[in-house]
Amino acid sequence: MEKVAERFTIKKLGIEKPGIKKSGTKKPGIEKRKESFAKATRSSKISRGLNTLILGSSSRKRSVAYLVILGLLAYVRFVFLGADFPIDLGGYGMAYTDEGWWSRNAVAWVREGSWYIDDGYNTITNLPVLPIIQIVWFKLFGVGLVSARAISVVCSLLVSGGVYLLARRELSVSFAWIAPFIVLTDYSVFVYSRLALLEMPMLVFLLASLWLATAIQKGVAFNAIYCVVLSGLCFTLAI
Repeated sequence: MEKVAERFTIKKLGIEKPGIKKSGTKKPGIEKRKESFAKATRSSKISRGLNTLILGSSSRKRSVAYLVILGLLAYVRFVFLGADFPIDLGGYGMAYTDEGWWSRNAVAWVREGSWYIDDGYNTITNLPVLPIIQIVWFKLFGVGLVSARAISVVCSLLVSGGVYLLARRELSVSFAWIAPFIVLTDYSVFVYSRLALLEMPMLVFLLASLWLATAIQKGVAFNAIYCVVLSGLCFTLAI
């Protein structure tokens, strides 16, 4: 009973007994731990912000560098476009004369007003797609070797873009950038992209047909029937 009366008196009068601390008082150790925790939180936020800034800027620098490299690879295709091609292109060490064969009907149309050449060899009757493209191109930019080869250069750039779009949809954005790099650095593609032949223009139609056909499977097609028709049309033009 004496102990109970003593506690009641201490509580009522607000007297603190030596060695006894009020429960409401805060310990200095807790305050220090709270301050150190707050400082650590602020420093971690700052470090995360710096890491995001540094990594983001390095990623942007890599993207810019990659685009510059692709731009240079595309540009060199237009440099000295009238130069002779490698003699080993055909594999038999002879001059490659197909450029004139595939362009002769378009040249005759623009210069003489008629595509027909009276020697029995008119490629436009069997494969009319490239000569028709050349007729439009020659009317816009004139007739010449550089002008004829420029069609293949432009089509090779379209091919690299089409390969990128396919790789981006089938794989991922990070891996898709490798596809045009492979196309633009390949030696055979580089050589054929500087010749007035039908390979590059036909590859454009072939890739367009493939993209439309796979768009139906991936569910990104705006209309399945239209995609089937356009894919078949592009494939027909490619062959």
